[in-house]
Amino acid sequence: MQTALQEPNAAELDGLRSHFCTQGVEVLLHDSGLVTRQDAYRESVSDRLAAADLVLITGGSPERLCGRTIGTPALTALRAASESGAVIAGCSAGAVVTGAGMPIGKGDHRRPLPLWEWLPRTVVAPHFGLFDIEPWVQDFADCSVLGIPNDAMALILRGVDLENIGDRALILRTGAQVQQIGPAQRARLR
Repeated sequence: MQTALQEPNAAELDGLRSHFCTQGVEVLLHDSGLVTRQDAYRESVSDRLAAADLVLITGGSPERLCGRTIGTPALTALRAASESGAVIAGCSAGAVVTGAGMPIGKGDHRRPLPLWEWLPRTVVAPHFGLFDIEPWVQDFADCSVLGIPNDAMALILRGVDLENIGDRALILRTGAQVQQIGPAQRARLR
């Protein structure tokens, strides 16, 4: 899914292939066809998402991705695919949208943006360590923050079981409590 991008392109599909299709596993990549909000109502797009074993979601704009998917048949199909065992993998915007929300804007113009809310009381912070996380903690005080540094990988099963499947530590912050989840370690989201 290249929905978070302003303009989907073939180079982005190749980037997804290099990020996620490693370890000698052959993966046939097809674009979802979900570019606009109107596409999210097309039966062919929903059918493609529902039939997928693996859906890779690009980075880009979380606002754009949510604006094009929330409340649509395509997002319902994606969620159903996930619940039926499909792997939904996202980087950057593709990861952050699975959480409860994120802050957008700065200063007096900052506000919380609700996202897909697939993870209970959790916000997902990709590129963790490269920006100030305090606005996330303040705007989502009742949520845990799952910090995923660049080059780290988190696997979340059933929306609550977290496993670090990468080589870099993940950070799980709940209030003042900060937990590092090292490679091959597991934790539970609240």
